[in-house]
Amino acid sequence: MLLPNKVYSSQDMNDYCLIKMSDFSSLIAISQNCKTPVFALTKEQIRQGGQVLENTLKAQDTFRDRFSTLADRIINLTSNAVCA
Repeated sequence: MLLPNKVYSSQDMNDYCLIKMSDFSSLIAISQNCKTPVFALTKEQIRQGGQVLENTLKAQDTFRDRFSTLADRIINLTSNAVCA
């Protein structure tokens, strides 16, 4: 389904790419083991310390922000969709 170009532009999607996500493999693995979404993992579930924990928490924040942006874009795009 294609929408008018202005709809994509309004979502900062001039290249039609919904989002570019980094590889969050260590967070994904922890998330799967804990059966908890990445953005809901606690420090206790992450079970790291020091700088490694700080880096993981920053990655978790980045994941949360990117996922939120993706969700917002999908909601905004689908609210502009017209059924034929």
